[in-house]
Amino acid sequence: MTGKDRRPTDPTGDGPIHGRISPRQRLGGWSAMARRPGRFGDRHRRGFTLIEVMVVLLIVGIAGGTVTLGLGALRGRDVDLAAERLRLALANTAERASVRGQPLAVELLADGYRFLRYDNDGSWRAFSLPPLFVERRLPDALRWQKDAFIAVDRDNRLIFERRPRPCTLYLVADQRRFRIDVRETGEVRLSRSQP
Repeated sequence: MTGKDRRPTDPTGDGPIHGRISPRQRLGGWSAMARRPGRFGDRHRRGFTLIEVMVVLLIVGIAGGTVTLGLGALRGRDVDLAAERLRLALANTAERASVRGQPLAVELLADGYRFLRYDNDGSWRAFSLPPLFVERRLPDALRWQKDAFIAVDRDNRLIFERRPRPCTLYLVADQRRFRIDVRETGEVRLSRSQP
């Protein structure tokens, strides 16, 4: 070993006493850096400031309000889509009964509707052919206005044969009323109005 290699070091083992001094040595080691105010200061050890908490609560409140408003709009849209889906289902039922020559019926349930087929034994049986001819529930906001049904039989069935019987259905949702007219030609019309 030469004399150059025998440089004295400080007892903490942080490096040579003579020559270049590292920033860590200059500040007194890592513990001194942690005590300095600023980036690693005591301010961040205690938690969030009141301003930070208030900003987070404001953002959460705005996001919650947006979601609530969005759900209200979707609920109204669900009602419109359910009325349109019923119109399409009635039109397709009329067309299928006319083309196939087999009587079909749409049974109006308390909270929805389902499809029936007239069998050879003279009885109505449940009929399901996804995706269109399946039992459906109406959205909670939408309900039948049964006292205004026109040409619906005593079992709450709309019967479709080769030529559909004209009939009218009414649905009510909040401040809106939907009228569905089935014409003798098989055309089904949907109109909206205020009750």
